[in-house]
Amino acid sequence: MKTGIFTFLMFSINCFAQQSNFYKLADKSIFKIIAFDYSDQSISQGSGFFINSSGIGITNLHVLENVDSAYIVTNDGAKYGIVKILDFSSKYDLIKFKVKISISTPISMSAKKAEIGSDVFALGYPCGLEISGSSTLSKGIISAYRQIDSVDYIQTSAQITHGSSGGGLFDLSGKLIGITQGTFASNLEDVHANLYKVIPSKYINVLSKNLNVTFTELKDLNTENNLAVFNFLKDKGDLKSAERLISEMINNDILNARLWNKYANILCKYQLNNKERAFECYKNAITLDPNNIAYYSNYSICCCEYSMPNKSLEILNIVEQPNSNSHFYYAMGYYFVEMKDYLKAIESYQKSIQLFDANFDNIEILRKTFYETAYCYRKTNDYKKSIELCDWLISKFSDYYTPYLLRSQNYYVLGDKIAACNDLDFVIEFGDQLNKNRALNLKKEFCK
Repeated sequence: MKTGIFTFLMFSINCFAQQSNFYKLADKSIFKIIAFDYSDQSISQGSGFFINSSGIGITNLHVLENVDSAYIVTNDGAKYGIVKILDFSSKYDLIKFKVKISISTPISMSAKKAEIGSDVFALGYPCGLEISGSSTLSKGIISAYRQIDSVDYIQTSAQITHGSSGGGLFDLSGKLIGITQGTFASNLEDVHANLYKVIPSKYINVLSKNLNVTFTELKDLNTENNLAVFNFLKDKGDLKSAERLISEMINNDILNARLWNKYANILCKYQLNNKERAFECYKNAITLDPNNIAYYSNYSICCCEYSMPNKSLEILNIVEQPNSNSHFYYAMGYYFVEMKDYLKAIESYQKSIQLFDANFDNIEILRKTFYETAYCYRKTNDYKKSIELCDWLISKFSDYYTPYLLRSQNYYVLGDKIAACNDLDFVIEFGDQLNKNRALNLKKEFCK
């Protein structure tokens, strides 16, 4: 009897040790992805893995959809830019790309279908912007197999959270079973109810082309790019359609903090809905990605939009030093504007500009900060300084029409009606619909 127990214990120890080795081996093929999106202030993130030794990687398409650049971070902390997109599939939410790196341990795919109830583990980088080193491991089982719109999916109890999208689901021998995508849950309250969604690894074989395109070219090829459509609708002023589209996108991807943030931004900026819904969207984004200061900053700015400065300051106090960055000080400046303390606002905006990091921050935050600073100089009656900043913005961003409107108002106050009207005429001829409408209203006042 003792011999039997001893044999069982030794067998169990050997199995656990072997499983640990498989985890470590699979971890070497997993990496985090940091993607830069110049359409708003946030940075998207995800996970991915290498499928061969020449640096060919796989992740979810939604991780790299509508971005301008991206790089990966391996488990030893090394960064490598994504060079080219090789193929993608909107139907299967997969994308294949090239990184200039040689890999000694790419993943190995399972040749058989795992049985329901079998043990599995997932590897990825939840909240990957703040976590360095090895990926995060979560264990579970194969809960079920599902089919939606003629696409097969794996349901697992191995936890998948924001940032894990595009990572791997493995059997206990370290073989890849599928690509972690999200959840079958229809609301955030149910996301931890063993409803995690995985794309079977067999669909990687669908990515057989060699497109060899840039991110810009990918946007043109991806005709089902809903984010691009959303931005187009928003920019042309069709806000109701944009709201409906972003709501549909969230219903299909409720673990995507970036989408919740975008939804909140449009609800807040254009006040298409009540503030409670906008606040709820920001809270969801923060819950999913609590390390992204931009979401707190946007939430704070939204509170100012709804004339709730105390709530705005309360949110900013959560992420104040040592986490303060360009986003934080931009939001702090916005708070001081709401309080009509324009000198302190200018001070905060200047700190935002000083902390701007071109390798991390979206250029949009810099552009907005310069504009808000110009606005504050106008409010302190320093019209020439305001014009100077508007001049700089116009010289750097030819398609940024808001500074023309602000410069026009400064010119008008200084008595230069011709220059004021010229700026308005330019916006009316070339600007987007929202700024055209503003220019038309100002022209009725300035150019009688």
